[in-house]
Amino acid sequence: NEKINLGSSDDLQLFHDQLNSVIKDAGTGMLKILGSTISIKNANDNKNSAIFSPNSAVQLFYDHDLKAKTTDTGFEITGDLTFTGNLDLPDGSDILLGDNDEFRMYHDTANSFNYIQSHNNAPLIFQSSNHTLAQFNPSGSASLRHNNNTRFETTLTGCLIKGVTGSDPTLELRHSNIGVEGEVFRFARTDSANVRYHSLTASNSTNTADNFIKFNIHDGAGAPYTGQVTQLLIDDDKVSLSYDGTEKAVTSAT
Repeated sequence: NEKINLGSSDDLQLFHDQLNSVIKDAGTGMLKILGSTISIKNANDNKNSAIFSPNSAVQLFYDHDLKAKTTDTGFEITGDLTFTGNLDLPDGSDILLGDNDEFRMYHDTANSFNYIQSHNNAPLIFQSSNHTLAQFNPSGSASLRHNNNTRFETTLTGCLIKGVTGSDPTLELRHSNIGVEGEVFRFARTDSANVRYHSLTASNSTNTADNFIKFNIHDGAGAPYTGQVTQLLIDDDKVSLSYDGTEKAVTSAT
């Protein structure tokens, strides 16, 4: 328990407290350790814990294996990095992965958009466990999958919907308002409300007698079903064809 005290007020103390060897800075100012290269090692002098090199790197070791070091551009880690809090990056910072930064995530402050980018002509794939959910190929197709099977895929000329023979419908269009006619599909060359377009409407009712499908022409008045002219009606008990809103042909039981 004897101490070596240095300084007029015992500012620097060296002692052993029966359990630990202690270097204690008990005064004002900083505790400076000066040297051309400073190495912290084990008692046998054969394993590094840390090396501090002026004008070069600070190196940190685990069981003499280098795990982290400073560089002229930042900080380099060998192995895994575990967070107990958040990874919080300021605006203008990117997350880059790969030897040549093939994968990039960043926030664009100019338009407040968030971007995920794949470079080096590599596809961007979203997976859960061993299942691919979506895949986006640069200068190529984009696909959506169900149970690891492609169900929707873009092509050079449009898109392709893939179903399974003998299973549920390949493409199902529905609206959720029970007992109310609703638009389930619209054919239009523009999204302007004042342009003439075609639509497919349906009634979804718990009473099958009230269910129907209509193919309509809209004169572009703007509001849904305003100026609507039904050309084809498929009802529970009939099919009818119309001309300019006037029924011209109707099927019947006989």
